[in-house]
Amino acid sequence: MEQEEKSTSEQYFRTPPYGYNCAQSIFKGFQQEYGITQEVIDSYAPMKGGLAPGGMCGALYAATQLMKQAGKDSGEIAQLQERFAARAGHTTCREIKTLSRYPCHLCVRLAHQLLKEETDKEKTNKTDKQNE
Repeated sequence: MEQEEKSTSEQYFRTPPYGYNCAQSIFKGFQQEYGITQEVIDSYAPMKGGLAPGGMCGALYAATQLMKQAGKDSGEIAQLQERFAARAGHTTCREIKTLSRYPCHLCVRLAHQLLKEETDKEKTNKTDKQNE
């Protein structure tokens, strides 16, 4: 198994006092960066265990929603989904759990890492444009 340090989002996943599901954990992990309200985080309580649209992994679904919020286009979102599938084996919760046997907490970690790479890339691009 991967021996990396827990991501910020992963620290909220099923951990008291939060006990957030996979989707909520991603939103909580990026709460300050994206200005996410607690109400929004709470609204994602049903997005667990394959209940996100299309049966998508809740952590991946949350990451794609944040990318949409940041103005990313469908091609960039598809690339994130492909990168996620390359590591987790699939994008749907059922397939990840049954075929890949990739644990939920690692899905949260992976979705967080991929989204963080995107946000870091965006920050770098903004800084580069300001320095021109």
